[in-house]
Amino acid sequence: MENSEIAQTWAEYYPHYRDSRSASQICRLICELVRARAKFDIGSGNAEAKLLRAVAAAGIKIEEFNECAGPS
Repeated sequence: MENSEIAQTWAEYYPHYRDSRSASQICRLICELVRARAKFDIGSGNAEAKLLRAVAAAGIKIEEFNECAGPS
């Protein structure tokens, strides 16, 4: 999935993730995808910096990501 596709899917499903099981599952899968991208980031910085970059690149607000993703 490209970042633009992730951003579009997130915008569609995130507002419903608390009320819809399927929306919740999609958002959690996106969070796992973003975490995986952060792990493979060869750029500089620690794991937190890489995760912040991956979340921003995917067009997701970090507060929304943290709310949905829960602890890593």
